[in-house]
Amino acid sequence: QQPENDEPTPSESEEDLKKEHERLASKYENEKAALQEALSISLNESLQKKDDDTGDFLTSLPQPKPLQKPGPLPSILKKSYKSRQIFKEVDEAVTDEKT
Repeated sequence: QQPENDEPTPSESEEDLKKEHERLASKYENEKAALQEALSISLNESLQKKDDDTGDFLTSLPQPKPLQKPGPLPSILKKSYKSRQIFKEVDEAVTDEKT
């Protein structure tokens, strides 16, 4: 009676691992190259656009506007009259800035 051994021999599993590694490495390199090409195309298209104000071609990507600090959440401020007053003042100030 021979014991059943479903596991591959060490040399077979090592070969399978090497093949799988090569397959995944090749897939990774192909995807990396495709992403780099897409990024290059995207940057080139961005730099070919004209500036709306001057009509000149853009030589660099536009700088993003800095984020403004958000105001406090209304649900937190419902706790007291004073905090409701503060929220009202902040809301009015923000509304005035927008107009």
